[in-house]
Amino acid sequence: MLMEDWQAFAKKLSSCRNFTEVCQLLSYYPITSASFTGALLGTIDADARIREAGRYGITGNSPSKESVALSDKGLIAQAMTARNPTLLRDLLGRAEKQLLTPESDIDELVLQDGFQSALIIPLVDNEYLYGVLGLVSVEDIEESPRFNLEYSTFQALLSMAVRAVSYRNPPKTNNQASIPPELGLRDQNVLSLLAQDKTNKEIAAELNVSVSSVKASVSHIMEVLQVGSRKEAGVKARYSQLQ
Repeated sequence: MLMEDWQAFAKKLSSCRNFTEVCQLLSYYPITSASFTGALLGTIDADARIREAGRYGITGNSPSKESVALSDKGLIAQAMTARNPTLLRDLLGRAEKQLLTPESDIDELVLQDGFQSALIIPLVDNEYLYGVLGLVSVEDIEESPRFNLEYSTFQALLSMAVRAVSYRNPPKTNNQASIPPELGLRDQNVLSLLAQDKTNKEIAAELNVSVSSVKASVSHIMEVLQVGSRKEAGVKARYSQLQ
């Protein structure tokens, strides 16, 4: 695909007002060598559960009735831990045995819509797994689809779109309930700035504290959020609405 086409894709993606529009665009735009009839987008909350954010081309009640734990034994959760796009075939046979997501109604939706194949794409930002995209097809796709754009670029574009829609449509519930009680007010302020990719020096200047104090707070935040780096803490804050 020509660069001009991908610039047009990026422009369309950035103009999406909600996750349904994102899923619609991903369904009909030729992002891979295979064509798909629908898309389902899910994000991972702070409690490590996958919750549906949007869908297009998939019937049934929206969103799905139950969230899915990332530790679930279903094939979709397993595909996400692989961190690479995974093609699932024989969806109807697997769905009949409730092998896709035993905790959710995804198997029911597959049977209802007659989907044969699904490309499960883990969504990663700075090595942090924040969600999943499922592209579905009523056709039997035999070979794993090739991306028409460098995969890392596709991830970056989708990450920006998810963040933009999240900021554009903040949750109506009280965000304070999502903040771990172990994080004090200063920690929360530091976390908010980490979500903006601020350096320790920049955070210290903005909060009028020492750099060493910021470093101590960052270490505490990483421990509470169970992440391995300050970048992961910032990304987790952006996607789990902790900031």
